[in-house]
This record gives sequence, structure tokens and C-alpha cells, in this order.
Amino acid sequence: MNKDLNYIPFSKEWMEVQWSNEERAIENGLERIATIPKNLNLLAEAYHSALDFGKALDKPQEELWDLAERGLLCKREIFKVKGSDEKVSPVLASILTPAPIVQKKEIFNEVEPAHWLGAFYLAVMLRDRETIEWLANYPLEIITNAYGNKGDKYRLLFVEFLQLLLKKDITHSDKLKEAYEAAHPQALRVETDPYYALNLWSPEMECYTGILLQDEAYFNEKLENALFYYRKFIKDKGFEHKIFIARGLVAAAALAHDNGIQVKVTSDYLPTFLVRGNV
Repeated sequence: MNKDLNYIPFSKEWMEVQWSNEERAIENGLERIATIPKNLNLLAEAYHSALDFGKALDKPQEELWDLAERGLLCKREIFKVKGSDEKVSPVLASILTPAPIVQKKEIFNEVEPAHWLGAFYLAVMLRDRETIEWLANYPLEIITNAYGNKGDKYRLLFVEFLQLLLKKDITHSDKLKEAYEAAHPQALRVETDPYYALNLWSPEMECYTGILLQDEAYFNEKLENALFYYRKFIKDKGFEHKIFIARGLVAAAALAHDNGIQVKVTSDYLPTFLVRGNV
């Protein structure tokens, strides 16, 4: 039986309203960022949502690429160097009006695996080599110290695996195995809902096994499976009209593509131009 990997039907008129809302959110964020540094988080989220709604509405690929680039700039600045007194970079300042003069240490409270992964996904899609290298060498202890015991270990281990993969460290396969085992329901904290690990994280990790093995058939099988569970997840959680790009799986497919694996799976959630890195 063929798996349905495409969008759950939605109202285009309603989606146009959401697109307009995100455009206004971006405008407001650009205006307020200089005086309220925490708005950088809101601005990053606005770019994030606009990218999703724009994909659902088939906006021009160049426009979507630009949204992704701007979102990545914001994400980098949010946790670039924790506690640093360095000012916001000239590159980011160039897209903000007026240019911000706030110190980075005022922007955020802590860095978590989700912050790193959000930047990683976008950097891989955009083939931003500078950011990819920067993420590969980002001090893991900063994330570990902030994350502490608040979450399950598999997310930290997955970040560590991806850093080793980017550095071409031969121990990366061992770390992927550790991360996968840590996502097993029996390894999770008692208060943790295993749904996320089973339907999002474990299937995504399995895709990387295909990349490490350079096994095209295995990778595509696991990617199709991961997209099926991703679609199920957003439907079960009521996100079907909010999420239109499977960022983690797009990043995995992009890495596979760049490593010579032909990505044969097609899905609305898997934009081809981001998988291939061109517009």
C-alpha cells in the first residue's frame, strides 16, 4: 500500500491570511528588534512560519530561499556565543532597521539542542558552509550545561552525533547508536511522552544510518517511513495547517544528495529545491 506523504487538504484563502500575518510579524520584528533584543526570537519564528506558509502557497523559490537565509541569520545570532559582549553582526544588522546595538548576552537565556538543530537544518538546506563549520565546532558543553537534566539524553546525543558527522570523525556511528538507543521508550524519563521519540526522532535518526552505509535503497526506505510518521505526527497533534516543511528530513535528504545518494522519495513536505540546494 502506497503511503500518503503529501499535505493534508487546507483552505488556500485561510493560508493567505496566515501568510499576511507572518509578513506583518516580520515587519514588526524588524522595527522593534533594536529596542527589545528578545524580539530576535520572535523574528526568527516569524521567518520560520513564513517559510512554511510560503511553501504551502507555492511562493517563488527565490522568495522562500531568502526567508530561510534570514531565519538562519537570526538563529545564529540568538546563541552565537553565550554570554559574549560582542554586538550583533554587521550581516544581520544589514537586514534590520534600525540596526541593533544591543549586546548578544541580553538576547537569550540559554541554549538547548532544539536551537542548534534549528540552525543546522537551515544551514544544510542552504549549503551555508560557514555556518555548518561553525555549528560543527560549537562548544557542546554550552548546550549540555544549559540543558542539564531537563530533557532526555537522545537529543543531546543526536547533536553530538551530527557534530562528529560534520567533522568526519570515525566515531560518529557509535554516537548515532547511542542516540537511537536513548530514544527508546524504556530509556526515556518517566514523565516523557514517548510519542515524540517514536514518531519524530527515531525515524529521522534511521535515515542517517542509510547515509553512513551509503545504501541508497535503505536510505529511501527509511526516509519514506520517516515522512509517513512525520505526517501522522502533525495530524495527531493538530499542526497540519502550521507545518509544511519537514526540516529535519529535508536536511537528511540534502546530506544524502550531497553524498551521492539519489533521493527518490517525493513529498510536499520535502521541497526538491532545498534537497538539491538550488533555486
